[in-house]
Amino acid sequence: AYLCKSPTKSINPGDILFFYRTTDDKTITTYGVVDQFHIEKDTDKIFQWVSKRTVYSMDEIKAMAGKEVKVILFRFIRHLNEPVPYDRLLKTGIVNGPIQSITKLDKKIAGQLLNEARINDSTLFN
Repeated sequence: AYLCKSPTKSINPGDILFFYRTTDDKTITTYGVVDQFHIEKDTDKIFQWVSKRTVYSMDEIKAMAGKEVKVILFRFIRHLNEPVPYDRLLKTGIVNGPIQSITKLDKKIAGQLLNEARINDSTLFN
């Protein structure tokens, strides 16, 4: 599960998620598929959804709750064989600046990312 306060509200089951490591590697390292998406303020409801699928403690969830929390339940697919570093994302036009939040990619840009990551996975093409 992934919890955030991103302004996005347009995540749907079946959407592909690419995970970008902002702190250390500054690379896209992993991808998965959205199972469920919820927007919730109630700590108990959030905890019910994520308790077996996250590293967040109840105290961390309480600190986030009260305002809208985006709850993304996803299936991990795999780590990339070739993580895509930020400078390559920028150079190829996949991103136009710092990655600071959830970003929706159009199909053309997503195709470029798949190519850069050398992903040939039928999960992504169905």
